[in-house]
Amino acid sequence: LGMVVSSLVLLLHPAPGESKASRCLIQSLAARLGWQSEPFDYFEVFENYRVHMQTQSGWNQAIPKIECFLRQQIADRTEALLDGKYRKSYHKAAELIVGFGEYLESKSAREGTEYIDAFERQYVRFSSFRAALNLVR
Repeated sequence: LGMVVSSLVLLLHPAPGESKASRCLIQSLAARLGWQSEPFDYFEVFENYRVHMQTQSGWNQAIPKIECFLRQQIADRTEALLDGKYRKSYHKAAELIVGFGEYLESKSAREGTEYIDAFERQYVRFSSFRAALNLVR
């Protein structure tokens, strides 16, 4: 499910590969898929896939359901990582939050910023997590 959530965030992202968060998500997906040693540009491969998916019929109708699913999954994953004190994985939650926040920002600048800031406020006592968020931003 981890690869699905990252993939969906990138599919919605307005310009994957142009922001720090989206580059991190693409690189982690490439590593999980074993593309690290391949000679092709996985940023280009993913962009072609994204364009293909967005031209499919029914894509626009699926976006609200995808958004709802991602909000829930990102919140659940973040809570699990932070409550379990998995400090070495805080960056994974931060990449998802900022990546999805950038998508929301492309729709409404205020909504994206508020989404990211809500996690900072919710986890104010987790300085390592806030540092990971700021590193990806």
